[in-house]
Amino acid sequence: MLRHINHVSLMMFNTLKPMRFVFALLKNFLLFLYLLSILISIMFVFYIYTVFLPHLPTIKETYNAIPEQQKIFLTSHQDIFLCRKNSKSLSIPVAKSLVKQFLWTNKMKLAEWHIQFFLWNYLIKWSLSENEILILYFHYELLLNQNNNMEILARDLFNKELNTLTINETTVLFCTMKRIAGRKYPCSLCIEPIGNS
Repeated sequence: MLRHINHVSLMMFNTLKPMRFVFALLKNFLLFLYLLSILISIMFVFYIYTVFLPHLPTIKETYNAIPEQQKIFLTSHQDIFLCRKNSKSLSIPVAKSLVKQFLWTNKMKLAEWHIQFFLWNYLIKWSLSENEILILYFHYELLLNQNNNMEILARDLFNKELNTLTINETTVLFCTMKRIAGRKYPCSLCIEPIGNS
């Protein structure tokens, strides 16, 4: 009887042995994940302070340099200028433009580009208001490469002040700005095709 009990105890011990190994392995894996998450958090904070935040004043200056009348006009006519684009995704083209402006080099690998873009997309949402992102989107998509600002263009095209344009005139202004900016994908509002540059 005693021999049978000892045999059963030995079998239970042999069964528990691999389970202890699995639990120890799981414990070590969870500890590794915990330490890795701390390391990633430290690296992310370091990235914010050394890569993103030094450029934030320049981004704010770009926003502040856009004339107030243009900001009001773009915001009030955003449905036309966004071309039914989802306004929540505007940080994506803004992030791409900013990464190209501040970080892009010919030596940058594709993986690095995607990581930088991914980080900047979320950092922009975190550090800028929706209105700032909206205006910066218009700046990089329409205003950056123009020789004339919107007020001058409105006077040249219609001999009117910017804030007195009708919806149809605003649409024509938009299409003209797209041509000047060299955007090859037309909005459905623009009847004529836009340049191929």
